[in-house]
Amino acid sequence: MAPIESPRCSDIWPKGGKNSPQPPYVRKPGFDPCKILDPKRKTLPSFYAERIMTVFQEAVKWMEITTALPYVLDSLPRFSVVLGQELVNHLEKHLRLQNAFKEIICEQNRLLEKETQSDVFRRTEESQSCDTNESGFQVCAGNKIQKGKCLDKQGEILAQSIRDSLREMLRYFKKNPKSVEAILGIKPVRVKEHVLLMETLTALDNIMRERLLTSPFEQEAKKEYLADVIKREKKTNAIREKLELKYNAAVKGKDVEIAKRDAITIQLQNELQLIEKINTEQQTRTLTEALKQTSHDNKASNAREARFYEDIFACRKKIQEDRKSHRENETYLRKRTFKMATEVYNWVQKYDADLDTRQDEYDLYTRMYDADKAELSELQARFDILERKYNAIIEERRLLEEAKARKLEEEMKQNKAAATIQAVWRGYQFRRLMRNKAKKAGKKNKGGKYINK
Repeated sequence: MAPIESPRCSDIWPKGGKNSPQPPYVRKPGFDPCKILDPKRKTLPSFYAERIMTVFQEAVKWMEITTALPYVLDSLPRFSVVLGQELVNHLEKHLRLQNAFKEIICEQNRLLEKETQSDVFRRTEESQSCDTNESGFQVCAGNKIQKGKCLDKQGEILAQSIRDSLREMLRYFKKNPKSVEAILGIKPVRVKEHVLLMETLTALDNIMRERLLTSPFEQEAKKEYLADVIKREKKTNAIREKLELKYNAAVKGKDVEIAKRDAITIQLQNELQLIEKINTEQQTRTLTEALKQTSHDNKASNAREARFYEDIFACRKKIQEDRKSHRENETYLRKRTFKMATEVYNWVQKYDADLDTRQDEYDLYTRMYDADKAELSELQARFDILERKYNAIIEERRLLEEAKARKLEEEMKQNKAAATIQAVWRGYQFRRLMRNKAKKAGKKNKGGKYINK
């Protein structure tokens, strides 16, 4: 039989106190109280809402691309094939602007450090010397201020050009969606600030979608539901305070019980100390017995040592006998090595005679190789002549093709110029014809007015 699960304290909402006759409110097992806060609609209700969401999502996408640009600029050769030559050139230009802007910022920081150092130096000099050095300090300060203003102007110009370059780059990305997919598909490494920005933008996207999906009536219903939840939470807090008082009283009783148990533990510790004294006496007794046993073992080890010395004397005698036999064996082996050395000398003489015959064969092969090498040089000279002729033919073909291309380009320019001239001439004739018609119509209108008068 399965055990019956008791309801949790958070699932029960008591009403009316301890002896209330009303049954407690028990939460249903499959009910989620936060589900009512989710919007009922799954799609946006109007065209304007969809337009707002698409514009915001586009902005998030371009922000994602701009935050990924530092990673792309660091590894630009990797993306050269995907992005295309035009976009790569623009990215290189943007990188140059960015590096120039960084250099100007470093120069400004250096100027600030120098200004602080000069201020400190000037103060020390003023405290020690007269007022005659003030003019020199003022000239140096004016030069530094002028240089700082120039750097500020350059920084503003570079910042504006970086902003323009970024806009132009985003236009190029908009024209080339494959490059956007490639950059967003690799999941580039971003700075912590950029990651935090993207997380806040995604959270803002969810909040905006939820706000657009909920109607004003649903918003009022949510407010009423949250007010009801707050009332219930206040009731539970009151119950919790009562339970805390009961808990504190129980803790005090527990402390009294702990004090009693502490007295019992102190008594047990005293008993343990008595047991330790008895153990120390037993240990001293066992140590005396162990010393007696060790003295007996030392006597036995001395007798064993005398026996070992006798064995060593016998082993030395055996070593001397073995040394005699080894010397006899050594003389035999030396005779044998001398015999082998004479045999090796004879073999070396035979090898020298055989090597002379091999040298003659080698000289014959070298003469044959020289003849083949001379023939190869003749063939190489013929091949060089043929190669120069082939290169001359190829150069003539290339010049002919370039002349054809220039001729076609000139013909295209002439056709285009003729078409523009004809269009201008036709426009001029049409405007002239319309001007003549307008003059004739004006004369007719004037004649009609005089007749009426």
